Amino acid sequence: MSSTHAHQDSPYSNGFGLTRHAKTRMDSRRISDDAVLAVLNFGRIVHIPGAVVYFVGRREVSKYARQRIDLSGYEGIQVICSLDGAIVTVFRCNDLKWLRSRQRVRYFKAS
Repeated sequence: MSSTHAHQDSPYSNGFGLTRHAKTRMDSRRISDDAVLAVLNFGRIVHIPGAVVYFVGRREVSKYARQRIDLSGYEGIQVICSLDGAIVTVFRCNDLKWLRSRQRVRYFKAS
């Protein structure tokens, strides 16, 4: 990832870089850094051609609620990352049909 595309004030020490586009979208959509970190740490992972999608859905909210981790405020948040680890964009959407329409989709569970 080129430094011209990276946001300099990124709190992501887990190997993810934040693009300016992603930061702009987060600000306009009122999605916090904490929300993105929660999705990256607890969300489901889907590999699609050219990107990796992290998201928190009902299943994740329910699963982690049993462990006393409240993800309810993050339900529906999706984080799209490039294959090199750059966070490309962030949005809210409870409909995951767009993921199912991608070819070669592989589902992985976050640890």
